Amino acid sequence: MVITAQRMEANSSAVAEAVVTATRAEIVRLPSLNTPDAMSSMAGVWMQKTNHGGGSPFIRGLTGYYTLILTDGIRFNNSTFRSGPNQYLATVDQSTLQRIEVLRGQGSVQYGSDAIGGVAQLFFREPELANQEGLQTTGRLYAQYMNHDMEYAGRAEVELGSKKFGVLGGIGYKQLGTFMQEATWTLSPTGFDEFSWDVKTKVKVGNSLLTGAWQHLVQEDVPLYHQLASGSYSRYHFNPQQRDLGYIRLASTHSSKSFHRCGIRWLT
Repeated sequence: MVITAQRMEANSSAVAEAVVTATRAEIVRLPSLNTPDAMSSMAGVWMQKTNHGGGSPFIRGLTGYYTLILTDGIRFNNSTFRSGPNQYLATVDQSTLQRIEVLRGQGSVQYGSDAIGGVAQLFFREPELANQEGLQTTGRLYAQYMNHDMEYAGRAEVELGSKKFGVLGGIGYKQLGTFMQEATWTLSPTGFDEFSWDVKTKVKVGNSLLTGAWQHLVQEDVPLYHQLASGSYSRYHFNPQQRDLGYIRLASTHSSKSFHRCGIRWLT
């Protein structure tokens, strides 16, 4: 099932649009440093990545504010983004993703002129409501290591669920090291530290579902190099590079054919 193509759930084999997806299992299996790395393996997506703390997807040859990125249905980029490649996608923690959908072309018909190239929608993991009485508790630990000090990463999660209430929260830390090419050439410093935390809550009230979420990610002293001449580089840095997202969404489902579903959303 895909959502981005027609802004509602539809079978991927029944839609005319060109849509490619990456599931949770595929995202976890990839040895990716961040979300841009995870998306770069998807068909029809070319990723421009200048540094560890960046990554801008090209879809149908376009990027920047010509390619729309959505996070849980919320616009991630807007007209304030520059038209060329930018680094902001790297501020989405790939360990929080449940699924990625990429709509190649045709996006501007439904989403506007900032989706001429296409639409990439990132769906975050949801807390599960329990099927039985009582409170269910689950904990998870993730770790990733790459040799030559390329990456040290870890994340701890806790999930609580009952029939009417669910919450999923996590905290993560990542340390990226010096970029190495075939163990013969290095560019230093290229690494940085990243810290993140997030929480999502779902409450069932009759026929309505109230969802609230907050995400915070900060990267310290992210370096970026521009080559001025052969062997000569100019170094820039982003300090801090930070993203915060908070939203509350109320969705109500009805049995009426003329009025099936409505929703209200508040963002900060």
